[in-house]
Amino acid sequence: MSGLPPGNFIEQLSDKEIYWRDRYDWLLESGYRLRPRYKPDWVPSWITNPQLFFVDCEDSLTNPRGIICDAIRLKDKSQVVLKRVNKTKHQNELDIHCYLSEKSDPKNHTVPLIEILNPEDCPSDSIVVMPQCRAWNTPEFETVGEVVDFIGQLFEGYKYLHENLVAHRDVKKENIVMESTALSEEHFHIFDQDFSLDLTKKVSPSKTRTEGKPRYYIIDFGISRHYEGTENPPYEITRMFGSDTSVPEFRNLEEPHNPFPIDVFCLGKMIYRKALCSKAETLGFEWLVPLLEDMTRTDPASRPTMEEVVTRYGELTRGLREGKLRSKFALDWDTMDWFDHATRVIPHWWKRMCFTVARTPAIPTYRPD
Repeated sequence: MSGLPPGNFIEQLSDKEIYWRDRYDWLLESGYRLRPRYKPDWVPSWITNPQLFFVDCEDSLTNPRGIICDAIRLKDKSQVVLKRVNKTKHQNELDIHCYLSEKSDPKNHTVPLIEILNPEDCPSDSIVVMPQCRAWNTPEFETVGEVVDFIGQLFEGYKYLHENLVAHRDVKKENIVMESTALSEEHFHIFDQDFSLDLTKKVSPSKTRTEGKPRYYIIDFGISRHYEGTENPPYEITRMFGSDTSVPEFRNLEEPHNPFPIDVFCLGKMIYRKALCSKAETLGFEWLVPLLEDMTRTDPASRPTMEEVVTRYGELTRGLREGKLRSKFALDWDTMDWFDHATRVIPHWWKRMCFTVARTPAIPTYRPD
């Protein structure tokens, strides 16, 4: 017996999962292999082997989102994410992603676009292929310098978007990801980054951010807009807004607003609340607070542009000493007992000494202009 009630939803594909099952063979011919659950002849492994308990089986994991699905790219065995995009509703998303991906610039932090597939049996859809990335905050940041690098890359990325007259319009922590292969080449499960692709063993990055120098990417251009030069700055009335409904401009959606200062507001708020957990002053980032406060001013005209943000951030980071940059970034430091302190401090100081001797930069990649 499977240990599940008859007709349990885990043993049945949802409508959104059926979409991927029906294109398993076509995707395989296109060079991408989906997980076993989506094979046309799939039978749950805990049914074929009654000795297995379903919660221990990888193919018991359902796809909670539906519009995305992970796969292995056969060409190089890399992990990728496939995103289903309805061209009728979201052609704008495809156009913006393609437009940004065509531009080669180290300060372009748009998630790479590997290719776009067009299923013949569903002409209204395109399938966007992108590298599978990690959440930006796992594993935890180890040093102040790594966080400085993360924030610097974000500022660069959003400045680049704005320079190209692209307003993201949905800045939030879920729409920032980290290049995964910089920290480890080992495959991990899309729904549980701490486990292998088949869920049989725990996996963890083999490098720190200081060693691996990962890039951070901006994703999801579903409600983004690309404006013409004649619209700079653009003002529009829209009832389409992102996840952060605290934006002052959204108090009255009947008034036209400029979307670029909204990006600045959401980015400043996200960094302060999510990256620095609303305690920048106790984490070694008191020097950044005035800039974040300016980015989140109520009056959009009083907020700095992303160009001004990048300039000010560069001036602030140039004054940081190496000792501060290599110091430990510990969100829960004050709540640890003496044993946890010891087990974290000793490895930290050993790595710090090794990186200093090897002259490994304290800020992995970001360099102010």
